[in-house]
Amino acid sequence: MPGPDVRRGSPALHRAAVRAQQRSRGWLITLATVVAFIAVAACVTGTWLTLAGDGEQQAHATTPTTDVSASPSGHGPQVRDDAAPLSTDALFDAASIPAGYRVLTSQELHDCADAATDGLSKILAEVDCSQVVRATVVSPDDEYVTTLGVVNVAEAGEAEKIREHIDSGDGGAFTALRSDGPGEHLGLDPTVLGYNTYGHYVLYAVIGDVHGGGISRDDEAVTGIVTDLVDTYLPDVLAENG
Repeated sequence: MPGPDVRRGSPALHRAAVRAQQRSRGWLITLATVVAFIAVAACVTGTWLTLAGDGEQQAHATTPTTDVSASPSGHGPQVRDDAAPLSTDALFDAASIPAGYRVLTSQELHDCADAATDGLSKILAEVDCSQVVRATVVSPDDEYVTTLGVVNVAEAGEAEKIREHIDSGDGGAFTALRSDGPGEHLGLDPTVLGYNTYGHYVLYAVIGDVHGGGISRDDEAVTGIVTDLVDTYLPDVLAENG
């Protein structure tokens, strides 16, 4: 499948599309709830996009899903081994977040289970999770709103345990962090979940339409947001601050 069309979208999404073409050999799409892992870098595994129905916040994946993973690329930034505390200021500083994105609100949760529902919430309660740091941001074209989060656990094995639970479709999902204005509908309608592991972190993005209503997992702007924020921005900022 060809990479994102570099003629569409904002400069930030244009940049993300170019990076995606440079760093990967294209997107791999499969109609299944569980597929094989593909390594992206030394300590980053392939990103997935899943379309999920929605309840009051972020719903169970009751609709058919499409998983999208990035193909292998070169070596990325290296994550520290310790699970040192993170801060919203360090992760979501307006001066460092990709150009064009706007941070609406941010939050640090020390009870990690509060960042998810049902089965996923139980997994977060079971592992040695110190915090979930998340923020809700608007895309450069003002069409999409995303809750971008980092789950900070003690070991990479526990991050993989969380990922395996999501891959299995056994229930639960990350919740949306709503805000006034562009973020008021997030989590009330179907969203796309992009997620990844990076050392002892789980990185995720809950993406919705600013205006509410449906969202397409096949929209190139959506894959561009995940490339921009989950595959590139969060690993870079965690390498500096994690």
